[in-house]
Amino acid sequence: MKTKYCTSCGAPLREGLAFCVKCGAKVKADKNTDPGKTQNVAPKKEEVIAPDPMPESKENVIKEVPAPVEINNSETLVRRAELFLEEEDFSKALDYCEKALDVDPENASAYVCRLAAKKRLTGTDKLADLDQPLDDDIDYKRAVRFATDELKAKLNECNEGIKHRLESERLESLYNKAISAAAGASSESELLSCAGQFDALSGYRDSAARASALREKASELQEKVLPAVNNEPDERSDVDADEDKNEDNDKDKAENNRDKKINRLIAVMLIVGGLALAAMAVSLLFITGVFNNSPRKSNVVQVGGTITFGKYEQDNDLSNGAEDIEWIVLSIEDNKALVISKYALDCKAYNYIKTNITWEYCSIRKWLNDTFCNSAFSSEEQEKIEITKVYNDVNPDFTTFVGSATEDKVFLLSIPEVRQYFSSEESLECIATEYAKRLGVYTYTTDDNIDGNDTCWWWLRTPGAYSMFASSVTHTGLIDTTGQNVARNTNAVRPAMWINIGS
Repeated sequence: MKTKYCTSCGAPLREGLAFCVKCGAKVKADKNTDPGKTQNVAPKKEEVIAPDPMPESKENVIKEVPAPVEINNSETLVRRAELFLEEEDFSKALDYCEKALDVDPENASAYVCRLAAKKRLTGTDKLADLDQPLDDDIDYKRAVRFATDELKAKLNECNEGIKHRLESERLESLYNKAISAAAGASSESELLSCAGQFDALSGYRDSAARASALREKASELQEKVLPAVNNEPDERSDVDADEDKNEDNDKDKAENNRDKKINRLIAVMLIVGGLALAAMAVSLLFITGVFNNSPRKSNVVQVGGTITFGKYEQDNDLSNGAEDIEWIVLSIEDNKALVISKYALDCKAYNYIKTNITWEYCSIRKWLNDTFCNSAFSSEEQEKIEITKVYNDVNPDFTTFVGSATEDKVFLLSIPEVRQYFSSEESLECIATEYAKRLGVYTYTTDDNIDGNDTCWWWLRTPGAYSMFASSVTHTGLIDTTGQNVARNTNAVRPAMWINIGS
């Protein structure tokens, strides 16, 4: 009897089974055979069944790496930049600010964040701690330009806060210095000098009251000294007084004898040689010094007048050497004269590059006290130039940071000084020398120019509306408190200084 196989899986079947023991398939009877007989069935080829897939595990599962997500939201990029600021990763903060601005070039917050990153601050709220105002920073300007009204108000408040803090620190420093100086002041001049220091503080704290108290103290000291001088007994003896009288009488006799001799000589000369010979004789007497017993009158230095001091190229003819410098006398104090050049002598930028700058650090100050001073004055003349404590007065129209006081031989006038020493706009108009014009000073022609000459703008040392600007006087004599770009190279220079006129 032949073996029967399962038609489903090919497994051998035992006789009488209704189901395959291997696959469970129902065993079908062969239709062509007698049910009572056993049918021989060829064994079915075993199907090749693919193995079941291996179960997934952490070891054999390969994860797909998702493509980086590109952030196109500028506010999100700015937030990322702010987080990098907190972590002091300023380079990445700058990168994300740039990405934010690539998406939205008018994102004010991105400019503020970039400003903080440039200043290496750990947050935009730290901007108020900066030691320079923000007016001239390009990121600040753009932030204000594109900011909402609320953000713009915050930025302006921050900037004004910086200015106020810096100015308060400056005034407090000067105030403390003035207090220290006043504590050691004992003479009238020292007391008045300290009072002037308090006056320069423009009413800061109790500076006005301190200045007034110092002047009262100086006045009291003067009242004590003057009676003592006036009541000082004359310790000279009667003999000394008689000797003085005799000496005066001897001088009078000598002068009378000299006059008689001169008169006799002139009379003889008139008789002998006539009037022409007499005139020659009188001239001879002057030459030989008979008439020269009285001292020669020196040039009187007076306020509003002019003097010559030093030499500088002016006519632009280098072959004939430098010309004498004319100076206008603005003030005289204790054998010292404050002078300013009558003409604009040179052409210089206030500072060689455009940046926030004060008088203390500008390039024109260095040039005046180095190059100009050494070329215009001899060593003997330089000894007569006083070293002056130059206080940098606040711009009357703006609260721009002015920096610290300096000590200079040569300087530029400030806005308060030109208002103090010049009486009119016409007196402030200035003519540039030919040499200064060749160097680049721009001159202007108006209907009322001085004697038909073109006039020019000239620098003052006071800062303008911004730390990147310096004030100046216009060609018509107006004081420009807003100022001009410090790197402007067409303005003229009028040096000023205090010189000793006592010897």
